[in-house]
Amino acid sequence: MSISLPRINFSADDRPAAPVAAYEVNAAQRTGGNRGSLGTSIQLPLEPVRALVGVPLLVWGTLSWNSEHEGIAIPAQSVSRMTIPAMLSIPITDEQITRIETKRAGGPALFDLRLKSLVLVDGNVASCTSDNFPTLIVIPLDEWIKILAMLGYGERRLIELPPAPAAKSAEWRDALKQIAAASQRLAKGDAGAAIGEVRIAMDRLVEGLGVELGRPRADKEPSKNYFAVIAGEVRKLHLARSDDPYEVLARTIELASAIHEFSSDPMHNGLTASERSDAELAITTASALYSYVVRARFPLP
Repeated sequence: MSISLPRINFSADDRPAAPVAAYEVNAAQRTGGNRGSLGTSIQLPLEPVRALVGVPLLVWGTLSWNSEHEGIAIPAQSVSRMTIPAMLSIPITDEQITRIETKRAGGPALFDLRLKSLVLVDGNVASCTSDNFPTLIVIPLDEWIKILAMLGYGERRLIELPPAPAAKSAEWRDALKQIAAASQRLAKGDAGAAIGEVRIAMDRLVEGLGVELGRPRADKEPSKNYFAVIAGEVRKLHLARSDDPYEVLARTIELASAIHEFSSDPMHNGLTASERSDAELAITTASALYSYVVRARFPLP
């Protein structure tokens, strides 16, 4: 049995009850995302309904979270009849993605789409508006996770995570992968598993720092003990009353150790005991520590 797709009808402003053009939106299967040097965009598929006489020339409008009126502005753009489906490009920022993720809270992505269009009808151009009510666009969880990956979510949050330099230790490259994995876990609504990924990332981060400081981790050395050793090694570099970063870095390692320790609870309770805010704290701390240590040289000049 075929599934009815969300449909956007365009009617002339002076004849709202008579659609002259329409699109169907297969958001559940064909929506994508682009991330380039100058911006990020969601790509929403528009499949023309051939039975109507009008040919849309330009479309524009807004994409908002379900039941909200204010949203992301969709700039005017041409829609090609040569490409099926035509792709509607919706610019989106990292901050907007973060707000969507807060609203979504592990569920599907629910959007309201409002469009206007210039439509060619019998040789004349008419200004048209979509239905009086917005079109509900539902993107299932699995598809939305794929779109987040296309948008670079997990590698970029409030700060950009730099790639681990090739000359640095493999531990830091592993840490970057684990932080990205934690963000993906959180996007799926599994906060406990996200903290489990961060726990591994914290281990790799401090191990990488230990290699830089000439104090690699001994075989089977407990994490809590090793974190304390590396924090102590960093603190030795601090000059009293100076503006060097070593004391702050040592305390950050101690914070990482505390997060590593508290994250053992959801790890041992079926990965369900953690709240989203706990996972966000762990990911933010790991991201900040990673971003600093991969850019720094030890000992710092």
